Amino acid sequence: MKTVLRLYRETPLLLNQVLVYCFFVFPIFPIFSSLALIGFSVAVLPHLDKNLVRGERLRRYLGFISIYLIYIIATTYTPNIERALALLVRLLPIPLIIGLYLFSDLFKKIEFEKMKLAYVLGIMVTSGIAWLTAIIRAVTKDSWQEIFYFKLAEGIHAHPVYFSLQILTAMTILLQFGERRKNLLNIIPMVLLGITLFFLQSKLALVLMILLFLVALFSKNAGRGSRIGIGVLGITLLAAILMTLSNTNNRFPEMFRNVDQINIGTMEEDGVQQRKWLWITAFGQVIEKPFFGYGLGAQRNIFRWKVEKGLLMSTNIERPYEDAAKEIAKLNLHNQYLQLWYETGLFGLLAFLFAMGWILFSIKDVWSTGFGLVLLMFLCFLFTENLLDRQIGIYFYSFVLMLFYGDSITDSSVNRRPKIRIV
Repeated sequence: MKTVLRLYRETPLLLNQVLVYCFFVFPIFPIFSSLALIGFSVAVLPHLDKNLVRGERLRRYLGFISIYLIYIIATTYTPNIERALALLVRLLPIPLIIGLYLFSDLFKKIEFEKMKLAYVLGIMVTSGIAWLTAIIRAVTKDSWQEIFYFKLAEGIHAHPVYFSLQILTAMTILLQFGERRKNLLNIIPMVLLGITLFFLQSKLALVLMILLFLVALFSKNAGRGSRIGIGVLGITLLAAILMTLSNTNNRFPEMFRNVDQINIGTMEEDGVQQRKWLWITAFGQVIEKPFFGYGLGAQRNIFRWKVEKGLLMSTNIERPYEDAAKEIAKLNLHNQYLQLWYETGLFGLLAFLFAMGWILFSIKDVWSTGFGLVLLMFLCFLFTENLLDRQIGIYFYSFVLMLFYGDSITDSSVNRRPKIRIV
């Protein structure tokens, strides 16, 4: 057995083949994501080295798992211990998978380019499955609604916002390779992914895609292929926007709607209105316990209880508003930062922000491999979603994001190859 393990540790080819498979199947279906993490863990486990659990790697490990450490502390004073423990179990991939990345000799053996391209191919296959199932439903039901937003992601059992984040990550990879090779080979996948992103109807994802293209377009290292690809994609998306502006399923006009008033319980209620109501209401509650919050998992019960108590004490509340408020109060806050503040207090929120900032600015090659861009996009999505409370968001943070980190880590014991510059 020892001989087999020794041969496996000394044979990077098999390790890379397993990891290519893991990153390829990860985005396809949720069950495949779990299998990919299991496969990754089994493949990397023999490469663990206890001598690496020290120094800079240990400090960066603590930075990455800061959210988990904060949650552990907030568990000690929560009134909802069952919910808190369930969250800690759900977040276990963060300390475990990131530990496998950082405390193994993986960086000496991993072929990061192949892993990233496998991930892009997985995203392409996933997009193809989503479009195939959506088109079949649209034809059989005679409804264009089947190709928009949740309906488009339904075929792959995904959330449109989470899938949008994965598509943006794949686009970052394609832009990297387009600049390096200076050819037009990735124009087609960029166009297909861009169209898919548009029909997923995530407003934040659309804004981030535009910013991503601007970064690549004005990069001094951008190749002719990248510039042409961005131009073709821009024209294609503009045509798609013009074609769907009159469609009642198009969510983008919500970006320009006046939100001075909160219109929940009316025909004007939408995702923006709901989030604004959640954030304003949560802020009014969190200032009652600003420094330590209510405890991990407490928002699920305390937030709703306070909302219903406030409704009972009010005398001029209309029934539609009351019904809508009670339903929306069952949701999470749809803002990871506000959720952190509500449950772990200002100290927990600031500790998390400090850890993310320290990671971002402490890595020498953070921008050259795309890690900085992908991390910033992930942090932007935390403004509208609780990614670190959901399984696929946890998987992305601990698995996909660390792929980019591994390609940017500075380690004197590793013979670094030339980087793929995108900025």
